[in-house]
Amino acid sequence: MVTPGNITVTGSDLLKEASKIRGFSGRDDYDLSSFLREVDTVLELFRENANTRLFVIQRYVVTKIHGEALNVIRPLGGNSTWEAIRTDVNSMDKNIDKSCL
Repeated sequence: MVTPGNITVTGSDLLKEASKIRGFSGRDDYDLSSFLREVDTVLELFRENANTRLFVIQRYVVTKIHGEALNVIRPLGGNSTWEAIRTDVNSMDKNIDKSCL
């Protein structure tokens, strides 16, 4: 249970928040920087527990990545860190010809 100030947040509440991460495909108006910021913000809530953080990355982050971005991170394997995923998705985004979208 997290209690910043006078707000009490349970682990269940935190996982519900993680489940609300919006999917990223790179094909709509939800850009990569917005996705990265959202994930960074949610993962910050789990910084105290590495196992839960890894679970959130695998269950709520990786499953929200679609299209070419998913093809880029798939070779990273099942226990990827957010930092590795972030780096690979970022490099993919820099190599996309935006005029083709």
